[in-house]
Amino acid sequence: MGSRSVTLSADLESRPASRRSSGPDRDAICALLAGLAPEYLVDLKLQVESRNAGTELFNPREPGDSVHILMEGWACRDRPFGDGDRQITAFMLPGDLASCWTPIESPFDHRVRTLTPCRVMVASRARLADLARRNSVIATRLRRAMRTDVSILNDWLVNVGRRQAPERIAHLLCELNHRLEIARSNLHSGDRLIPLTQQDIADALGMTSVHVNRVVQKLRANQLLEIRKGSVILRDPQGLAQLCAFDSAYLGLLI
Repeated sequence: MGSRSVTLSADLESRPASRRSSGPDRDAICALLAGLAPEYLVDLKLQVESRNAGTELFNPREPGDSVHILMEGWACRDRPFGDGDRQITAFMLPGDLASCWTPIESPFDHRVRTLTPCRVMVASRARLADLARRNSVIATRLRRAMRTDVSILNDWLVNVGRRQAPERIAHLLCELNHRLEIARSNLHSGDRLIPLTQQDIADALGMTSVHVNRVVQKLRANQLLEIRKGSVILRDPQGLAQLCAFDSAYLGLLI
């Protein structure tokens, strides 16, 4: 990676989003469904919806009869608390399933909120599950998505439980930077934007925003990264990776 700079910005609010629905653009089909014959795509009854930042993709208290796949933008899974706090348990990038895959329609134990304006592909959960039973390629891709979700969650537990604050922040940013490279390759996207505020980082890592800010100042002093105006700038990605001993092997099953 060398010493190249990577800009991770939250400045996506200028991109308007509404709740329009349309059929999917064949050029924008996600990696999960890439290469499927047209008749399979028609059978899934795919729709593409646009969502504004800060909205819930679905009601977690209702049966999950739809599958949401991010095409553009960023979202997060979180667990809200009555006092207004929340714990972020995952970040979703373009190409990701918005919720953990299960063929069963049932309420979820988490919500999914958009961090930026998003385009979301929506498919019938029952039809996708039926397709997976008939198509071994789709079944394998869904199993990989499930296993990668578990691998990332396990590494997050290690990150929060065993790493010190500087390594904790560095590891999260290295992971997202690596996943972004994969997402850009799969979707042929030029975006290098990761919309993380200091509060988002705090909510994902079990820290306070004040503590995050204090650590960021130390990392900035070492010319590793910056956070300014809602943006994170990785000045030295390789240095960050060395700081936290980042090993991307657990991300090897990403679609």
